[in-house]
Order: sequence, then C-alpha cells, then structure tokens
Amino acid sequence: QFESPRPAMNQVEEKDIDVLAEDQARINRFSRLNHKRMDLDDKIEILKDSIQKHNDALEEMMICMDSSGFMLKLGDTLFPADEDYANEVVEALKKKDEDQITAYDAELETVQEEMETLKKTLYAKFGNSINLEDK
Repeated sequence: QFESPRPAMNQVEEKDIDVLAEDQARINRFSRLNHKRMDLDDKIEILKDSIQKHNDALEEMMICMDSSGFMLKLGDTLFPADEDYANEVVEALKKKDEDQITAYDAELETVQEEMETLKKTLYAKFGNSINLEDK
C-alpha cells in the first residue's frame, strides 16, 4: 500500500479567508500606491542628479572665470552670457528642481501614510497569507 507523505486534510490546519470585493479593492489600491511610490522615488533620484549637475556647473563657472563670459546651452542652442546671468540661470534651474523634490516628497509622504494604513488593515485580516513587502 502506497502512503502519501502529505498529512490528511483534517490534520492540516488551513485557514480559508474569504476575499471580499472591498478587500480586493484595498489590495488593488495598495498596488497602485506602491507603483506610484516607486515612480516618485525614481523622479526624486533624477532630480537629485540634476541638482548635482547644476552644482557642478556652478563650481565650473567659478573656476573658469573668463572675461569673455560663458556660452550657455539651453536645448540645442548656445548663446553667450556673462557670469552673473549664467549663475542666475543655473540657480533658477536648481531652485526649480529643489521645489519639485519638495512637492514629490510631500506626495510621497501622503502615499506612504495611506500604504501603511492599508497594510495594517490587510495584515489584520489576512495575516501571513498576504505579502505587501516590495523588497
């Protein structure tokens, strides 16, 4: 007689949990928020890189003071600019990126707070049956 290595169904304690429509909506909402969080993280990293490039440009302008000024590139166009104007342009670009990071950080905080609330609710109902960790 062949005996199965698995215990009989009555010996296994499985907890069937009904997934209601509202639970599925919470899971879907968590997933969308998680994608949004990752997107915001990526955007913030790109802006941080941009700010670093602006800082590098400002340093280079300080080092390369030339009496004839600088050639400022915007898009595909180069045009002559004196040091003060070039500094103003780069500082303005840097400030714009910093302001955008501040806005993204605020949005990210709101997203993370909602995700934590959803996590608590979903883990309370589903326990270890659900995985809401992305790492």
